[in-house]
Amino acid sequence: MKKKILLLLFLLILNCQGNILYWRRLPYYPVQNSDGNFLKIYLPSELTDLQERIQVKSYLISVFQEEKDTFLRRRLLINDDRNLGFNTLWTGLRQFHFKSDCQLIMPISKGEYTYEIKVNRYPDGFFSNIVITENILENHSIVITVDLIEPPYTTPIDFSQKLANRIGNRVRLKYHIEPTLKDDKFHDCPTE
Repeated sequence: MKKKILLLLFLLILNCQGNILYWRRLPYYPVQNSDGNFLKIYLPSELTDLQERIQVKSYLISVFQEEKDTFLRRRLLINDDRNLGFNTLWTGLRQFHFKSDCQLIMPISKGEYTYEIKVNRYPDGFFSNIVITENILENHSIVITVDLIEPPYTTPIDFSQKLANRIGNRVRLKYHIEPTLKDDKFHDCPTE
């Protein structure tokens, strides 16, 4: 029996996806103390500036909320589980996959929490994240926007400066807090 447990632990450590931290893969549900509080992200299908443009068909999004009143203070995944099975949640990406040109609305807890939001273009492309610590009042929402920042170099000289100026390296997430609208409710943007 001990050998089987050790073998199982060894295989978990060797897992190429690094799924040892289950709270980063399996959604924590339901979100507690959510009284009209939401996280809203509009997922644009195109990001553009004067010189470049990125078409985005789908996104990979992870939203984590800090666990309160525990020693570890883990950041728990609060994406919707979409009624997926355990194996799909543990090994797949479907709980993170969202279509573009849609507004994702998910419940969050009221009070002071730290949120970590990661947004990627799927299957390859930009990666951006933001960590927010705010005291969210009842019936208020965090609104995330996907924005482009100005190129860091106006006249790039070498390859590294040109690479820094590429549009995929200039995608940033910004946020503000606004009162929740009366018709706001959970809205998913599944890819299927």
